[in-house]
Amino acid sequence: MFKTIFFYRSKALLRSKETMFWSLLFPMLLGTLFYFTFTNILEGEGFETVPVGLVDTGQYENEEAFLGALESVSGMDDERTDEGSGDILFNVTKAENEEEAEKLLSEGKISGYILLGEDIGLVVNKSGYGATIIKSFLDYFKQKMSTVENLMEATAGKITPDQLEEALQTREYVKEIKVSEESPNIVVNYFYTLLAMSCMFASMAGVAEITGIQANQSPLAARLNIVPAPKLKVFLGSAAALAVIQTAIIALVFLFLALVLRVDFGKDYLLTMLTNIAGVITGISFGTAVGAVLRAGENLKTGICSALVMLGCYLAGMMDVQMKYRVQANMPVIAKINPVNRLTDAYYSLYYYDTNGRYWQNMAALGIMTLIFLTVTFLVIRRQQYESI
Repeated sequence: MFKTIFFYRSKALLRSKETMFWSLLFPMLLGTLFYFTFTNILEGEGFETVPVGLVDTGQYENEEAFLGALESVSGMDDERTDEGSGDILFNVTKAENEEEAEKLLSEGKISGYILLGEDIGLVVNKSGYGATIIKSFLDYFKQKMSTVENLMEATAGKITPDQLEEALQTREYVKEIKVSEESPNIVVNYFYTLLAMSCMFASMAGVAEITGIQANQSPLAARLNIVPAPKLKVFLGSAAALAVIQTAIIALVFLFLALVLRVDFGKDYLLTMLTNIAGVITGISFGTAVGAVLRAGENLKTGICSALVMLGCYLAGMMDVQMKYRVQANMPVIAKINPVNRLTDAYYSLYYYDTNGRYWQNMAALGIMTLIFLTVTFLVIRRQQYESI
């Protein structure tokens, strides 16, 4: 009986256009959209050299010191180059007078210009990234010069060059400890959430499975209830077929994301596949629990189940990656009981961390959730009785 149910249920699932679309084609289409939307988002975050003008009137007292400091962080050419190297802070254009600098500024060729007169001045026509960087550099230089003047005054000019260098040295009091060789990448979270959503979409098929053995839901379910076989055995055969088909579908989605779209899932694809299987089983058990508990038609159950999955996707950062971190910071309990978030975090753990401690925590949480969902399902369907069929 189990083999017969497994075989024919597998054939029915493979012929289901709805299952093929939502579980296979829809994630691939959405993943392709994510790829074209986010693929170059991190490349655009690279540092850009700031174009700045310099007008030197020869009246600034510490002109030599300032020019030395500016030269150390910039490419000081007599003629302006339109492309910065990306390795320097400023691309400096020397102007003969303030009128020439004003022209460059009005034409947008520089973000601002530095005026070396009796003091250091900065002229910009609008606030922004470039103006902020220039001002920060000038403030830093002025602070250092003020420190030098105070030290010279306090020591009556007797401070040695080595002592002065030691006093001006910048020290780091915060040590960075890397937990991974990989660089943090928030973009992959969108793809991980997409794969987690695909796994949890099995919940809608799980609703159909549990509805299929409820005699008050359809004539087919009524006929199954009069079959001389335990209802639990019928359910397990059908659920096993669903788990196998859904796992195969998720494997195809995963391979599409990893091999075609080049999404980085880390180096351990076996554990990634194990996560896929755990996600499918969690999704199916979640759907069966919803279908067993709710006393409504199959369409309403499926709609409620779909809404809960999409809410979980939103809270896990699928639509807004910052939502994931806001939930973890302000509602940690929601993050812990959200299966989509657990799956997403499991994928990210394999990608980012060098150890698998956090990964196994997520897998254990998914196992506990699955056990709870299945227990609820079995308790409910075991007690369901029908006066007539």
